Amino acid sequence: MKKENIKYLNIAIVATILFCINVIAYTKDELTIGIVKYKGGDWYDCKNGVNNFLLKVKSRLNIPIQTDPPVVDPSSDELFLYPIILINGHGQILLDSKQKERLKRYLENGGFLIVNDDYGIDKYFRELVKDMLPEQKLVKLPVTHPIFSCYYKFPKGLPKIHKHDDEPAVVYGIYINKKLSVIYIYSSDIVDGWEKEEVHNDPSILREEAYQFGVNILWYVSSY
Repeated sequence: MKKENIKYLNIAIVATILFCINVIAYTKDELTIGIVKYKGGDWYDCKNGVNNFLLKVKSRLNIPIQTDPPVVDPSSDELFLYPIILINGHGQILLDSKQKERLKRYLENGGFLIVNDDYGIDKYFRELVKDMLPEQKLVKLPVTHPIFSCYYKFPKGLPKIHKHDDEPAVVYGIYINKKLSVIYIYSSDIVDGWEKEEVHNDPSILREEAYQFGVNILWYVSSY
């Protein structure tokens, strides 16, 4: 079925088709970041930050952007309509077995997951990885990885955007089928940097670096 014909079908039919043929696609001819809804934590805390970031991206890059980030339930077929999704929060990530299986399928079929440690999520995300992707490992991405240079340059890696403690900022990755499918931003809190200045009062230079690294993520996903 041609792409131009698919987009006229209703979302439920499209999602079913895409799920069966293992293809990740857009709901519209626009790029966006789906926010993963889960139990146990404040998944919703990032929506304003993601919206502000997407508005910044739209003003900088000549690509169509849906700036109002959709909320995605991992148990819904709509999960398979978004090439990029985000898990953000401070605590537990509670997903049932169906949600874990579908999220795993999403990643195996080409989807990309950003996980942002908003301080306190580390333990629970690592538990989720062990349970959902037992054969995969989180690996520290070296500064030579293209995600640090594909658009903006980060020769020293990502700095701490919002300081919660003195732990060093690290970007981890998970490879599935030899493809980077997950990035985990630990102890940097890029999403706080995406917020408007008055929310956290982070320095303008750090908020700019948060925007720039976010652009690198989008550019990397669309180019590699």
